[in-house]
Amino acid sequence: MTGATGTPTGTVSFSIDGTAFGSAITLSGTGTAALQVSTLSVGNHSVVASYSGAANFSASTSAPFAINVTQASTTTTVSSSPVNITFGQAGAVVTATVSPVAPGAGTPTGTVSFSDGQTALGTASLTAGAASLSISSVSAGNHSFNASYSGDANFSGSTAPTYPLTIGKATATVTLGSLSATYDGTPKSATATTVPAGLTVNFTYNGSATPPTNAGSYAVVATINGTNYQGSASGTLVIAKAASVTAIISGAPNPSIIGQVVTVTFQVTAAFGSAVPTGSVTVTSSTGEMCGPVALASGAGSCSITFTSSGSRTLTATYSGDSNFLGSTSGGVAQPVGDFSITATPSAQTISSGHQAFYTISLTPISGLTGSVALTCTGAPPNSSCAVSPVTDNLQGSPVQSTVTLSANKNVNHGTFTLTITGTLVGGNLSHSTTVQLTVK
Repeated sequence: MTGATGTPTGTVSFSIDGTAFGSAITLSGTGTAALQVSTLSVGNHSVVASYSGAANFSASTSAPFAINVTQASTTTTVSSSPVNITFGQAGAVVTATVSPVAPGAGTPTGTVSFSDGQTALGTASLTAGAASLSISSVSAGNHSFNASYSGDANFSGSTAPTYPLTIGKATATVTLGSLSATYDGTPKSATATTVPAGLTVNFTYNGSATPPTNAGSYAVVATINGTNYQGSASGTLVIAKAASVTAIISGAPNPSIIGQVVTVTFQVTAAFGSAVPTGSVTVTSSTGEMCGPVALASGAGSCSITFTSSGSRTLTATYSGDSNFLGSTSGGVAQPVGDFSITATPSAQTISSGHQAFYTISLTPISGLTGSVALTCTGAPPNSSCAVSPVTDNLQGSPVQSTVTLSANKNVNHGTFTLTITGTLVGGNLSHSTTVQLTVK
């Protein structure tokens, strides 16, 4: 009003783009009314203010006032929960938080795209200005997570600084299988199961990656060192000595005779498998004779025994064992040692010159001796003869007899003489003698 003085009172109503906006606002003491338009959408808007008038002032309407509302800038940051994460950890997430940059205000909406370096991980929607994405399946190792906010009608997009994060390896359970084996000449490897199943396990045996072959105790360490899992277990692998079988292959000759060299051949084999024992073997007879120890060659060997008395013996071979095989003893093998005895009857005779004396010679086999025994007579007085009939006796398990005839002619020397009758095993180094007395008158 022309010429009016004072400060208008009353209210002002606002309309934006032709639509009432908010409630009427009472003029302040300075005659101004302010309208908060932070909720206006992005774009060009026309604002008109209408004064209601007062007792001393008439109503009025302003000319349109142009307002251009632009998108607010945003910042995006990335964090993880929890801070320290292991592979497969339930609930592990990366979270992008989108905030407006002043003077912008409000809560951004829309989506955030996550990536690990150049690898896209997925997209999540903002809720209360934050979006989270599970990273439970992301492999262990060093990662660089990125988050890009797409923006919405009121907020511009933004990209977070790279968020470095190391995801630790998860610990797997390793359970060793049986750690007992028996030597058979082949390598013995340990086994293990894992939780989760199917993980690759590396083994060492006393620090070596090569599975052991020989009997003994070995420290086993089973280790998982994969991309996403770690874990280990330890134990002791015990490879037991294998059982052996010892056998006498032959004793030659069998049967034998007193004083004869008997060669005993033996062999030691594995009770199972094809491994060849080493070590030595000693052969012992039931009457105490022995030979050895003899070192095995390719699992076999031989040694010799000479028996100085007759009788039936049992031979056994005892294997001492080695680092991989237990010792063992063979079954008994009979080894008869033959002999014979010689006797003569009568033990003494008296004859006159020109007469004969007769003696009966008995040969008795001992321990089943067989063979031919040649008989000789010595010690006859001069001018006499001593003959044996038969001169050779064949022993076949039973006693045999021969006759010794002493023939003295008329010129025989008189006196008492000792006749020696000797039996010698044909083809063998064995002989025995007996004596008789002869008196010539």
